[in-house]
Amino acid sequence: MRLLFFDFALPHLLADDEFPVGGFAVQLEQWLRGADEIGVRAGVLTWKGATAHVGREIPYELLEAFDPGTGIRVAKYFYSYIPSLLRAARAFGPDAIVQSCASVYTGILSHVAWRLGIPFVYRAASDVDVDDRVRALLGRFEHIAYRHGLGASDLVICQNAYQIEQIRRAWPEKPTLHLQNSLRIAEDAAAPRRRRDRGYVAWLGIFRREKNLPLLARVADALPGIPFRVAGMPHAGTDAETLAAVGVLEKLPNVRMTGYLKRTEVPDFLEQATALLCTSHFEGFSNTFLEAFAGGTPVLTRKGVDPDGIVERHGLGHTAESDADLIASISRLSALPAEDYDALAGRARAYVKAHHAPRAAMLKVIGKIDEIVARRQ
Repeated sequence: MRLLFFDFALPHLLADDEFPVGGFAVQLEQWLRGADEIGVRAGVLTWKGATAHVGREIPYELLEAFDPGTGIRVAKYFYSYIPSLLRAARAFGPDAIVQSCASVYTGILSHVAWRLGIPFVYRAASDVDVDDRVRALLGRFEHIAYRHGLGASDLVICQNAYQIEQIRRAWPEKPTLHLQNSLRIAEDAAAPRRRRDRGYVAWLGIFRREKNLPLLARVADALPGIPFRVAGMPHAGTDAETLAAVGVLEKLPNVRMTGYLKRTEVPDFLEQATALLCTSHFEGFSNTFLEAFAGGTPVLTRKGVDPDGIVERHGLGHTAESDADLIASISRLSALPAEDYDALAGRARAYVKAHHAPRAAMLKVIGKIDEIVARRQ
């Protein structure tokens, strides 16, 4: 089977650029590893010049389509972007096209798949992709294209039960696949660090409204005796409330702002932490949760952000009912005996190995696409 994906951030991740790549690029790189392990040929539609930018061999193809920085607004999609995507896709000869993240490209790629007579698969990147909140993130033209593409999709891959519920409510007959994120752990990976070798509460993300930095500032201010390290950077259009919270964090004596971390720096940052703190208003299935668990680092998060309740059900940290409960959970974890903490770290690592292998994830995707192709015949 040949699978064709679409992503403009992946080349930046592969080159380890100082660039906020977003969650899907991180997950796509894991999927592509899984595809290679099971013998599936994969390609990624991306921007012109990406291959030279990456500058190394990879076990899948980067199909360069167009320069997203050129063209006349709206019209460019019709005279440039769609034709170039269609040419590149036709040359690759995929059995299905997979696209993630709500955007105009959801509609465009569904059209390309229709032109090629193959299934179009949409993968929800966040809970807001599947409910009314997506309207606030997209322009009118983008939203129309997105909803058309989502409605025309042959399969929707969802990260959690909430996303499944919303898709089934809107399209009761649409096939869905419940697929949590994946992360490969090397067989020779070192054992998780012990409690004595960890020294701070970590926070990691892009500085934007949905990450809820005002709550992070309140938590850090309420716990002056506990060190925090905050990794991330603003993005274009970061709101004033978030920027104000960053200003507060920069002044707190127990907070160290580390700036943007390259992907190669993330594992060490998380492995040295006593916990990963998530303050987000919403997530789909945060890659950083798996990255933290892989390093033996528990996650402290808010109710409604714990995907499918995995943190609470598997004993991998704590899901707080309130802001006060979140603050108290940090104090409790700090007071946990070292032997109990080390057992928790080992449990977190074992959980990822047992439940989130990229190979298993791609086998599920291929199996579902095979079902769709069979029904078409």
